[in-house]
Amino acid sequence: MFESLSRSMFERTSSRQRRLAERRRSTSLRPMVEGLEDRVVLSTIVWNTAVAPSGGDWDTDGNWVGNSKPKSGDTAQINLTSAGTVTHLTGVSDSVLNVSTNALTTLSVDSGTLTLGAAPSQVNGPVTVGFSGTLQLINTTLFGQGTLTVGGQMKAHTGAALLLSSTTINTGATLTVGNFSIGTSATLTFQQYANMFVTVGSTVGLNGTTSFATGDTVTIATDFSNRITQVLVSSSSTGGSLSAVGTTFTGTGGYTTNLLIGAAGHFTAASCTFALSELYLDDGSVYGAGDLTGNNFGMPILVPYNDVKNLANNARFTDININPGTISSGTLALNAIGTNTASLRYVFPAGFTVATGGTLSVGPNVPVLLSPGQTLTVNGTASFATGDAVTLATDFNNRTAQILVSSNSTGGTLSAVGTTFTGTGGYTTSISVGAAGHFTAANSTFSLSSLSLDDSSVYGAGDLTGDNFGMPIYVPYNDVKNLANNAKFTDININAGTISSGTLALNLIGINTANLRYVFPNGFTVGTGGTMNVAANVSVLVPFGQALTVNGTASFATGDTVTLATDFNNRTAQILVSSN
Repeated sequence: MFESLSRSMFERTSSRQRRLAERRRSTSLRPMVEGLEDRVVLSTIVWNTAVAPSGGDWDTDGNWVGNSKPKSGDTAQINLTSAGTVTHLTGVSDSVLNVSTNALTTLSVDSGTLTLGAAPSQVNGPVTVGFSGTLQLINTTLFGQGTLTVGGQMKAHTGAALLLSSTTINTGATLTVGNFSIGTSATLTFQQYANMFVTVGSTVGLNGTTSFATGDTVTIATDFSNRITQVLVSSSSTGGSLSAVGTTFTGTGGYTTNLLIGAAGHFTAASCTFALSELYLDDGSVYGAGDLTGNNFGMPILVPYNDVKNLANNARFTDININPGTISSGTLALNAIGTNTASLRYVFPAGFTVATGGTLSVGPNVPVLLSPGQTLTVNGTASFATGDAVTLATDFNNRTAQILVSSNSTGGTLSAVGTTFTGTGGYTTSISVGAAGHFTAANSTFSLSSLSLDDSSVYGAGDLTGDNFGMPIYVPYNDVKNLANNAKFTDININAGTISSGTLALNLIGINTANLRYVFPNGFTVGTGGTMNVAANVSVLVPFGQALTVNGTASFATGDTVTLATDFNNRTAQILVSSN
């Protein structure tokens, strides 16, 4: 019996397993049907002119064909048949893909927020934003024959563009922008005590006409991520203009906030206050006398050299950075300008050249800075005056700064009277006077790495008088005699050469002789007919690897200290008497 029951259960189980296997095979052979993804069908929602021919409430469904107001993916089309206003009255937020209106339609955002999305919106009638309303543009272009007046809030970002001929931001209203631009034919006008706020990391392109008024505040924001935020006036050859009267421009966040005037751009400002990272005027910008007057620049400005003359009638400056360039004729005058000159300084941030026919004239008591890695080349004429502080800066990248007088055979002249030359940063800062170059200095102080006079430079008696050389100077041997009437020296390095006749006298010169030393950094030869006389109590150095060769006559006196130096490369120094 047990065997019969077991056999019966086994047969039933086997039969059930066969049926399940067949069902699985049958299922696997049938094609699978995939579910279709949900798709949003974009619609044009039309204003029902049969119900409301002269306008009405945006949020009343019955005012729209189909009895439903437009949603975020819809186009709102409003073509009133009788002049009137479609008003966004409720405090809710509505979003549409875009909107289009005809000339009879006024679109008014009285309260709440109306957001226009990524498709361009064409408005041919007026658009107004009330005190309690907000119009928001997200990655969209607003264009057409209409005008826009904002009394409350307008927000435009993520690549929004404004092409309307007239947009007005009324008193008390605020325009908040991210990446945003206005077109070349557009006009953006801020009434008194209106505001513009530029969000972190954005670029605003003002390619049309923009104006700010008294009491307006423009805030350009950055953050701790060091994202640059900037307003660019004219980014193309079509030009753009920005004017401001009594406006405050402020940067927040501690990083770069720029106002840039590009090629063909025109900027005018009167009685404004600037506290950004910088104002930059491109060499191709449009800028004339009277364009900037009475302004307080609490930030660096960068200007073409030929526009410096137009800055005089302002209240205050910090750094006036002169764009790189070459003055070929005329005079670049760097004077103490502004009502308050305490922070004024002229800077050459990217080098500059005074060409053969040009002149650089620095007025009294003016600071000048030559930035790290830069060269001020003087092939024409440059002069510094009493009280000037000239700083040549270096940095941790060992970038040198130098004034190069005459880099070609045409010559160049540098003069200084009562000027202080200082090097900073610990690396090489120098004045080099090349072939045909002429350098004169009186009662000036030098704390650079070196002053170097080429053997072919122009140098005569009285060219250097009353100067304090707290640095090495390099001179031709026949010019040593012209150094006597100065205040102080350290190393006087005598250029390599041969005195064939006459006498090279190395005397104690200067009012303070404590640090005076004569050095032959590249060797020297006293020829057969030449004489070198070293006066009493004078220090002389022959550096490692060099030789003082005496084929003529050389003499040292009481108290002299003569040092022959070597180094770790085992380079010797020697005095060689008669090598022929």
